[in-house]
Amino acid sequence: MSRRVQAAWLLLSLLLCLALTGMANIPYVDDQAEVLPLQLTEDITAYSARMAQGPGVPFYLVTKHFLGGRNVQQYAQQALEALGDGRAVLLVVVIGEENYALAIGEQSRQLLSDERAESMLDRAFRQPFLVERDYSKAIAAFLLDLSAYLQSRTEEGIREEGSLPVWAGRAQRATPQETAHPTSGPSWLDGILEDRGRSEVEAQEYAQDVQEAQEGSDRGLSLFQIALIGFILFKIFGRDKTGRGKGCGPLGWIFGTWGVSKIFRWRR
Repeated sequence: MSRRVQAAWLLLSLLLCLALTGMANIPYVDDQAEVLPLQLTEDITAYSARMAQGPGVPFYLVTKHFLGGRNVQQYAQQALEALGDGRAVLLVVVIGEENYALAIGEQSRQLLSDERAESMLDRAFRQPFLVERDYSKAIAAFLLDLSAYLQSRTEEGIREEGSLPVWAGRAQRATPQETAHPTSGPSWLDGILEDRGRSEVEAQEYAQDVQEAQEGSDRGLSLFQIALIGFILFKIFGRDKTGRGKGCGPLGWIFGTWGVSKIFRWRR
C-alpha cells in the first residue's frame, strides 16, 4: 500500500473518529427552556439510548421558550441536519409560543412517515401540552407511543421503560418526586443555528410585541379616530338633500362623538 493511500485512510479514520466523538457529546435532551425535572431528563436520556440500540432510532429533544418568529418546523429540520444522524427523530418544543415540530431523519422515514408522526403528536402530545400545560406528561406520553410504534415496525423490543409510564400518567403508582430543574448551560445548537444572546433579545422583543398588542386592543379610540368618526357622521347626517347644512356644524358632531365616547368608554 502506497504512502498516499495510507495517509488517506489515516485521515478518513481521524475524521470518522471526530464525527463519532462529536455525536457522542450531543445530549439526547437539550432543555434550554428549563421546564423538565432533572429526573425526567435522565429517564428520557436512558430510554433514548435504548431506542438507539433496539429499534435503531435515537430520540432527541430540544425545548426553548421562544424562536423569535422563526418557523418551528424549519428550525427542527435544521437542528436535525446539524445533529448529523440520519436515523434520529428530533422533537422541538417552544414553550412561550405554544408550538412544536418533529423532524425525522432520512433513514428513519422508511419506518415512520410524517402522517403517522403527526397522528401520534395529536393523540398523545397535544392535549397535555396545550391544555394541561403538563410538559413532562406530554413528552413522556409521546416518547412511549413513538417507541411502541417503532418496536412494532422493527420487531426490536425495549424491556425497561423506567419511570416514563409514570410521567406519562399511565402507571398506577405514585408519580416520582420532582427534583430541581437543571441549570441550562451552553447548547450544542449555539453557534450552529443562532447566537444565544440574539435568541434572548428576540424572545424579549416577541414578549414586548405581544404585550403591546394586548394593551393596544384595550385602549379604545384615539382622539384622531373620534374626530374622524364625528366628521364622517356630519357628512352623512349633517346636510339635507340639497346639500345645505342642517343643525350643528362639523365641530358640533365631533364634540358630540367625543361625549358619546366618554359615556360608553370608547376612547383611550
